[in-house]
Amino acid sequence: MGLSTVINTRNVDSTGRSLSPFMKKSFERLRTYDVQSKTNANAHAETCKTQEQYEILKLPAIHEEKIS
Repeated sequence: MGLSTVINTRNVDSTGRSLSPFMKKSFERLRTYDVQSKTNANAHAETCKTQEQYEILKLPAIHEEKIS
């Protein structure tokens, strides 16, 4: 699961001061991981739903393949 909060893109701390370059970079990585985790969670959920539907219909199982 992704983070339950949204990471603001303003690059300021809770007091309104600008973040240091190091912290800006750290938050940029966190935003990237947050988006990716939400995307991967959605894709996994859709695959699970499809698999359940195949099982209900007694169709052959599908297999996920990772593309490198």
